[in-house]
Amino acid sequence: MRLRGASRGSGVLALLALSGAALPAQTNGARSVSAAGSGRLREHAIPSPATTASRVRGAVNLDGRLDEPFWAGLSPATDFRQHEPHEGEPATQRTEIRIGFDANAIYVGARMFDTEGAAGVRSRLARRDDFVTSDWIELVFDTYHNHLGRTSFAVNPAGVRRDAGNAVEFTDESWDPVWQAAAAIDSSGWTAELRIPFSQLRFGPDSVQTWGLQVWRTASRLNELSMWSFWRRNEAGGPGAVRPPPRAPGSGAAPRPARAVALRGEPVQRAQAGRPG
Repeated sequence: MRLRGASRGSGVLALLALSGAALPAQTNGARSVSAAGSGRLREHAIPSPATTASRVRGAVNLDGRLDEPFWAGLSPATDFRQHEPHEGEPATQRTEIRIGFDANAIYVGARMFDTEGAAGVRSRLARRDDFVTSDWIELVFDTYHNHLGRTSFAVNPAGVRRDAGNAVEFTDESWDPVWQAAAAIDSSGWTAELRIPFSQLRFGPDSVQTWGLQVWRTASRLNELSMWSFWRRNEAGGPGAVRPPPRAPGSGAAPRPARAVALRGEPVQRAQAGRPG
């Protein structure tokens, strides 16, 4: 599995056939834009961020600590840029996102560095799907690469999970898929591990899967929102304008439109208001 860049404001995740066999198709509710049966990855004119995802070898102890040896061997997605407050400038806090997979699930290992270490992390315990003032890491997938459908998964340092889906334009916030996440705070900041079963996702039947991806990080103490695949707020939003994650009540101005990414280029539309989707 590999992540490649494609178009402006886009990141690309290409899931190659597992063990030489096609992934099980989950085809309800959306359409694929891939060339039928070709398995080819569509190119775009303007390069996007690129990273590589690899097969996970061995068991994963989902404790949020990234101490399994295979994590160190995966290439991270880095170089986030600010959406707020200083648009386009490098994020002040380094973020590393690693993605692996096996025959059953996608695994995400996220390292959120903080220059103040554990003291800089802002965390709050809440019910599932509650958006509270806290640090967050969120991944948004466009599993059909149709630049409309989106499926999002987020976690904060307390292990609170948020999700919305599933591969449709107007995401369902009541959707509660079966997936796991854990987080840990340490002297470098905080870390998170996610396991998202393929059985919980909708995607096409091709043996080579081409998805859209955006990653958002909220550093609460700095009121900083950064993104992996950057685009400016005044740029054209492609098929649909998108919005970054919302702010919790009382935490500042409402979010302004922004474009998400595609795991094979081009923007994926986000929820128009409320929680991210």
